[in-house]
Amino acid sequence: MHNVHKGAALALVGAALAYATWVISPWLVPELSVVESYASELAADGLGHAEIFRWGDRIASVLLLIAAALLRGPRIAWLRALLAVWASATLIDSFFPMSCAQSLDTGCVLRHSTFPTVQDTIHVLSSSTATIASVLAVAAGTWLRPAARSTRVMAWICVGATILVIIASGAAEIFHVNAGLGLVQRLQLATLSAWLITFGRQLWTSWSTSRASAGPPLTCSR
Repeated sequence: MHNVHKGAALALVGAALAYATWVISPWLVPELSVVESYASELAADGLGHAEIFRWGDRIASVLLLIAAALLRGPRIAWLRALLAVWASATLIDSFFPMSCAQSLDTGCVLRHSTFPTVQDTIHVLSSSTATIASVLAVAAGTWLRPAARSTRVMAWICVGATILVIIASGAAEIFHVNAGLGLVQRLQLATLSAWLITFGRQLWTSWSTSRASAGPPLTCSR
């Protein structure tokens, strides 16, 4: 039981690291501004090293699915479902990347805003689904069961960062200005990875069993 329990924790931490491949982008893709470009542009068609970032998302997706399959316990069904949706949407996203890096090709923006391709449409839908499912997974894993202070703090930071991303994206669509959008989005991605690590650490140390008075411990399947 404990080995499987720790396996779920390792899967979550591994997913967090794989989901953070964007941190090496300044060295691999220096032409993309970390302040103004979408993180998704790193995996865009025609961009050097795009496969590295696509495979980072694919590995993260598989590990999230493994964690979702292993987790068991009262009030954990929502977390399992949301982790699975997050992983599935991210996996689809990795196979349907942006057809071009919009911050580098203004002509691409004009073309696809008028006649969006199937690839770009699927990308937008899967990316949006992944964003929503990820923050809901954070909420389910934090507030549907007792959680340690570190997990609650990271959850609030993640929710705040997601709200900033929504505001920044809306401003970019209305005013056509991407200043700061990339930085805010990367902050949100960083908080997601940080939350996965803190939650995984709690699984590893069996934090829920020490709070048995608050409810049955979170366990994993055999």
